Amino acid sequence: MTLGEANNRALNFAVAAFAGALAVALATAIPTEDEFLHKVDEIIIPLVFVGLLIWYFTGRRKYSRSLVPLAAIGLALVLKLIWLAIEINDKDDRGNDIGISILLGAFLVVVAWSYFRPPTTTGAAM
Repeated sequence: MTLGEANNRALNFAVAAFAGALAVALATAIPTEDEFLHKVDEIIIPLVFVGLLIWYFTGRRKYSRSLVPLAAIGLALVLKLIWLAIEINDKDDRGNDIGISILLGAFLVVVAWSYFRPPTTTGAAM
């Protein structure tokens, strides 16, 4: 494994680990929702993250510099914002959707910055 592949694997793992943890957290909220429409985002977003985990754990994709992790976080944020608009009148659901949207937005910025500004990998010892 080259140094570049190790850096790519580290970034991809960080995104996949975050996505897996958030998928579990969202899935635990499914039984607490009262209407089916309010459960849909807690079902769809973990499925997006499961897709990301499948992408990470199959083949040698985890060693590549790919936009798939960034796209998965971006898709999750878009879905959460759509459901925030749908649930805007439900005071109980709105609170956790706002918090998760902020978390996803912040993580999207970090992942995008990490992708478009990768660390220098000269391999020279300091």
